[in-house]
Amino acid sequence: MNLKKLIIEKAGELKIDKIGFTDASVLERTQLELSKRAGISYFPIAPGKIWKKCTPEGKLPGAQTVIVGALNYFTEKVFAPSVPLKGRVSPYTHADYYQALEDKLKTLAEFIGKETGSHGFYCQSCYGELREKEFAARAGLGWYGRNGVIMTREFGAWVVLGLLVTDLFIERDEPLSNPCEASGCRKCIDSCPTGAIEAPYQVNVFKCLQGVTENFKSVPDELKSIWGDRFYGCSICLYVCPFNKGVINSHQNLPGAIEVPVDLKAVLLMSDEEFQKVYGANQIGQRRKKEALQRNAVLALGNSQCPAAFEIISRFADNRDCEIMMDACDWAMARLQNIRK
Repeated sequence: MNLKKLIIEKAGELKIDKIGFTDASVLERTQLELSKRAGISYFPIAPGKIWKKCTPEGKLPGAQTVIVGALNYFTEKVFAPSVPLKGRVSPYTHADYYQALEDKLKTLAEFIGKETGSHGFYCQSCYGELREKEFAARAGLGWYGRNGVIMTREFGAWVVLGLLVTDLFIERDEPLSNPCEASGCRKCIDSCPTGAIEAPYQVNVFKCLQGVTENFKSVPDELKSIWGDRFYGCSICLYVCPFNKGVINSHQNLPGAIEVPVDLKAVLLMSDEEFQKVYGANQIGQRRKKEALQRNAVLALGNSQCPAAFEIISRFADNRDCEIMMDACDWAMARLQNIRK
């Protein structure tokens, strides 16, 4: 059995749901596009970091092949209805799927090393610098949806991505054609509540609620009123996509799993220690400040139209030490004032 088949077989044993192979050459077109947009793009990138994002050899001298892995994160809770005083979490954050995939890729790298004697590897999933989606498309793992997310034939967009860079030459896969172009589908564009998908494949992260829920900033008033029950993230563009139908759950008991939907009152009452205990093994706690998530909880309560929400928020309205919380509380209490008991 050749090396590529061995790797594919081992990846299946590790429950990596999909895998593809591409060369480790520089993402030249991506590098050019990022250079044009540096400093003025919706997600500004310092010019000095562009090369690092597009060049596998910057992470592994002598890199020849990029192995791209995907892990399915779909669960039955994806389409769960709203629950009063509870907050919705984007499905990819129901557990730490990124860490789970990176661990699997590192185990795969160890296997390849034992089979070949090579020790030249680099692995990442989400937290690294290399542009995972571009390598996934080049490796034939999937194609770009018009919302800028990688779509796969088997799992739609319900996947997280990771990379394994090696100095070994492994037969490459061919990129896939993009069925979104043939279909002319606009469901993700037309369903975005803020109009953040301003053109196919062009997402304004300052308007995208996924990005806004992550930022440690006050939320613009025009976005507060369409916040809904979001505690973290937004996946409407995924819910409506026809390529995302019919997917089944692949994984159970992954690290960093959290209880969803989230009890918003409990989040507001959490100490720093309690927040880390509940969310510290999940990317919510690893990458976001507690106050940003508490701001999200307040905005979700403000949109709940539930009389009990006013009393919950009023307990925190006197805390003027955190500007983003003060702003969120003032807005939410004003919105709920007319429905108080």
